Amino acid sequence: MNKPDTHTLVRRADPPGWSALLIGITLLLSFSLPLEQMAYHADLHHPLLFGIRWLGYLVFTIDVIRRWRRHGYRGDRLARWHRTADLLAAVPVGPLAFVLVPGAAPWLLSLLHLLPILRLGRVYLAAREWQQASPGSTGWRRIGTTFVGISLLIHWVGCWQLAVYDVAEGHSFAMHYLHALYWTVTTMTTIGYGDITPDKNNPTQLLFTMGIMAIGAGVFGFVIGNIATIMANIDFARNQHLDRMQRITTFLHYNRIPAHLSRRINDYFAYIWQTRKGFNEAEILDALPSALRRDVEMHLRRDIVAKVPFFRGADNLMLGAIVSRLHPCVALPDERIIRRGEIGSAMYFIAAGSVDVLAPDDATPVATLADGSFFGEIALLEHCPRGADVRATDFCDLYRLEKSDLDEVIALYPAFGDHIRSMAAARKAPPP
Repeated sequence: MNKPDTHTLVRRADPPGWSALLIGITLLLSFSLPLEQMAYHADLHHPLLFGIRWLGYLVFTIDVIRRWRRHGYRGDRLARWHRTADLLAAVPVGPLAFVLVPGAAPWLLSLLHLLPILRLGRVYLAAREWQQASPGSTGWRRIGTTFVGISLLIHWVGCWQLAVYDVAEGHSFAMHYLHALYWTVTTMTTIGYGDITPDKNNPTQLLFTMGIMAIGAGVFGFVIGNIATIMANIDFARNQHLDRMQRITTFLHYNRIPAHLSRRINDYFAYIWQTRKGFNEAEILDALPSALRRDVEMHLRRDIVAKVPFFRGADNLMLGAIVSRLHPCVALPDERIIRRGEIGSAMYFIAAGSVDVLAPDDATPVATLADGSFFGEIALLEHCPRGADVRATDFCDLYRLEKSDLDEVIALYPAFGDHIRSMAAARKAPPP
């Protein structure tokens, strides 16, 4: 079995400043190179375009050297493709061909001058990595990427039009370019006012115009469909929540659930959306590797467990064993979380909200427990009936520790079991 190439598994990222420079130069060349070549065929020249082209060759050559020294081109087929594209973009193939083979076809020389645009492949990958690194704003970034792509396409077609159509004399370079963009936009959007038309006796112009019309129809449909999809998914979590609420409403109506129960169900899901935005904590944690999951669980729950007196002083391993066995749950307003007389099977930690401990009359609160408090541990440890009702005063985020899970932790740490039993007995004892 071949050992995988470590360079394909772990790649050192370019510094952000250098990556931004490469992306900026690539986009600038994607704009300037087509304009330079088409302007050349129309006998229109601008020295700034010449300088931008050679600046691009210099930056891309430095980048190729850097990647080669860092073994950045070792790996799979994609790495070899990038190596070929980067070399073609860095070497001034077009100018060399113009000097060494002056009799070559003009279209071929123009194509060779456009080779640095191959670096757009890296820009596309950088945009994808950017979106994956910050998925919260993926929708808006996809809209921006689509806008940049359509703008470049319009620019390229406009430059092509300068070479295919006859250029009228008496206008500046900028005005010729503006006329080309005007023709491109009106043609690709199938508006076509008819003020700039192809020569009916010139088959090249006719075929070019018809091709751009066909491309424009496809691009127009692609843009509308893409934007509609992005806007529909720009708040994916909310859309999922609304879809789930529609299904729940259908269920309630179909089964003729009483109004007071329907209201409580709707209030519960509204609270889940407001506090969690639709995500399921257990589902996300289950998808993580065990080591990473432990770290996340410790971050989420350690402060809660650390507030419990008989957990204080526990080492990280013991706390980790407890934290990994906590189960999140939600109590609704006025819900009886535990009832007097039932056999205890779990204890609870309050992450958010408050509960009332009720007197034997099941109505008068004798104590109120808030964030960071816990209850239910005595019946859990001593296997005796619950001594009082505990009622949620509002929505409460709780963590539940089952008796079987606590028994596992005590089996792992027997001294800890003796400690919490003595603490529970002291808490149960009446004050002097």
